[in-house]
Amino acid sequence: MRESENCMLIKTKLMTACAGVLLIGGIGASVASAKIVVDVRQDGTDAKVFHQPTLADLNKPITLNVFAQVTSTDTATSGTAFKETLASIHGAMVSAGPTRGTIAPNYFYPDPDTGDPVGPLTPFGDPFNDKVSFNGSASQNGLSQDIDGDGDMDLGGKLGDGVSNWIVFRTDKKNMGWATGQGKKLNDFGGVEFQLGQIIFTPSAFGVADTFINFRIRSDASGNTVKEAGLWTEDGTGASSLRDGSSGVIEFSPFIIPPIPEPATLSLLGLGAAMLLGRRNRK
Repeated sequence: MRESENCMLIKTKLMTACAGVLLIGGIGASVASAKIVVDVRQDGTDAKVFHQPTLADLNKPITLNVFAQVTSTDTATSGTAFKETLASIHGAMVSAGPTRGTIAPNYFYPDPDTGDPVGPLTPFGDPFNDKVSFNGSASQNGLSQDIDGDGDMDLGGKLGDGVSNWIVFRTDKKNMGWATGQGKKLNDFGGVEFQLGQIIFTPSAFGVADTFINFRIRSDASGNTVKEAGLWTEDGTGASSLRDGSSGVIEFSPFIIPPIPEPATLSLLGLGAAMLLGRRNRK
């Protein structure tokens, strides 16, 4: 399996969804199975798709939030069902598609009262997160490198890299999900959402097809997810609910950057606007 493939399907006991399969609303549709969905959304709007880019958007950072949704096998939305927990997850953030840019961790979080940035923080730390912060001991930002061979800088490890190259989100806090006020309850199905951190994508060139900013799970040289890539619990606590990279299911929901219109398309749009303007003037 090549690193340059946009879709990566890993099958041992862990399933990895390829970029673009889980799109808008996909994670909230039918959730009768327990799993983790790593979801990337735009900060401030929770949008899954960037607006129609223009040349004015070049070199302007896009702040993206990275979430992990730990779901249960039932559909309860109250009571003791919310005991999904998340201890750690390892992976990489990759941009797959013709739009070029750099992915970096966001070290500076705004003060919620003044709006002033506070930092630098390592890694992905949010001092104002009163729930669970995934910047505990052994956490790390990941290596800045071109993971998929497309010429721009991603963040994290390649297949077979040692743990030191990967992004590691890890919490030191006792993590009991929504049942103890940590994480965010998912109202439409049983489960809990945790914010892992923030990344910054800075576009340097827009393409003419969709580009996906997506999470990839830590894998060995053969593409198999390593056991240490995740640690969480589903449907309660105890050994029977414990999951890891070899016994659970992890899926990914990317953030999408649409294509910029081709020059010919822009010319047609300009011609159409000119014709409309001329028609109005003749009237």
